Amino acid sequence: MIKEFYAPYLLPDSEDVHFGDWMLADREDPTPLPAAMPDWVAGTDIAVERTISVDLNAVREDCGLSDDVVLNLSLTWIGRSSKIRRTLLTTEARDGEMTVSCTLPGEELGGIVDIATRLVVVDPGASPQPGVADMPGATLIKDVVSIALESDGSMFPVAVVNFVATTYPDQASWHLKTSTDLDANFGATYQVLINEADKKLVKAIESSNPTREEQVILDEMYSGVIEVVLEIALALRERGELEDGGYGEDTVGAVLTGLLRKLGDPDYLDFTDPRNFGLKRSRLQAAARSLSVGRIF
Repeated sequence: MIKEFYAPYLLPDSEDVHFGDWMLADREDPTPLPAAMPDWVAGTDIAVERTISVDLNAVREDCGLSDDVVLNLSLTWIGRSSKIRRTLLTTEARDGEMTVSCTLPGEELGGIVDIATRLVVVDPGASPQPGVADMPGATLIKDVVSIALESDGSMFPVAVVNFVATTYPDQASWHLKTSTDLDANFGATYQVLINEADKKLVKAIESSNPTREEQVILDEMYSGVIEVVLEIALALRERGELEDGGYGEDTVGAVLTGLLRKLGDPDYLDFTDPRNFGLKRSRLQAAARSLSVGRIF
């Protein structure tokens, strides 16, 4: 739905831009994106699409913008629990109706996810007047749709704890609780614990709208977390303990095999040979980025 917000510049009428319903794009028949997806399988991508109609003349007139203004449609999502925020698509706004399609990466999803569509200023054009959006990035109109997935937490539930009172090193920023019980529920056994002494990380985790610096901190943490998970999966496979399938839904085994399958069943060298440690770490970092986890470049 269109979100009301206040800005120190003129905004378009809500009738100038029409947002069609989000639809699930991977179905044979058009299916509206539901408000809740209790049967969603953790780690599964969600492909969505919608139509958007923009009356550019009306937008320019209502906002006092010049004829040479450049506007973009920007699609983003954020997980309320994990605070992971990603840009799905940025494209120039065209007059009339257009269809936009994008995919939400399953490895980062969980709990409640907000999908935002914004009409933003890229170039305000010549000589903007007072009271007119004159800064690149200024939002003119915003539509936000929320979906609730399998639980009220992210793929990795997060908790802030006092590391001094635990067995974890008190200089560490975070710790991932894990399990090698392949039949255990993944969400119940894997949890990210945040050291309350790391004030910047705690602030980033608790922020409803992370700054760029906070998002970098979060990206760095989640990249490290997924690298640990991948390392566990590869080690178990190398020891012959992780089979290619046959695990129950949402189990540790199902999630680990699913991640390796998405990476194309990679080979990350001998885990016990010190000569391979540097290259192995680089490959794990690259694997996390290929899963859209961590800082993307």
